[in-house]
Amino acid sequence: MKKLIISLLIVSVISLLTWVSLGPFVTIYRATKATLEGDSETLEKCVDFESVRCSIKAQFLSEVFDNVPKDSNFLSGLMVSLSSVAIQTTIDILVTPEGITQIFREEVGPITGRKNFELAQVIFKPTSFKFASFNKFVFIIPVRSKSIFVILKRQGLSWKISNVVLPLEYLSKIAGEEDL
Repeated sequence: MKKLIISLLIVSVISLLTWVSLGPFVTIYRATKATLEGDSETLEKCVDFESVRCSIKAQFLSEVFDNVPKDSNFLSGLMVSLSSVAIQTTIDILVTPEGITQIFREEVGPITGRKNFELAQVIFKPTSFKFASFNKFVFIIPVRSKSIFVILKRQGLSWKISNVVLPLEYLSKIAGEEDL
């Protein structure tokens, strides 16, 4: 009887560790499938959109404010303020379950020269990954010579995408300075 209890305990611990370690892969798979199929309900379960919106806003605004000349005048300050409002509003609209599914279903228009569906298949194929801690997992997606980091955080026994870190060069490409 004692061996049975110990065996069940060992099997339970191994099953729990396996479930927790496979969780990020399941989350990315579900998010990819939901995005490509236009299932915004499932996508909302896989992504912490509030956290991702805050992260992307901070990255874009940092890029805007870093490129403001030190000796700027009132007019350039006004332009920076207006662009920051535009950036925040755009991110609030697009970084939602409905916004993401619309982008990849080509209802918003092409992001780059490629079809958005093909772009989604490229974006959602990370080539490397790592556990940063017991509660944090990072997928690394190469884009040219830089990488996009998709960070997942554990919430109980499940995982959610909580942050997307774009390289600075990629932000300027998105802004239209260069082609992807």
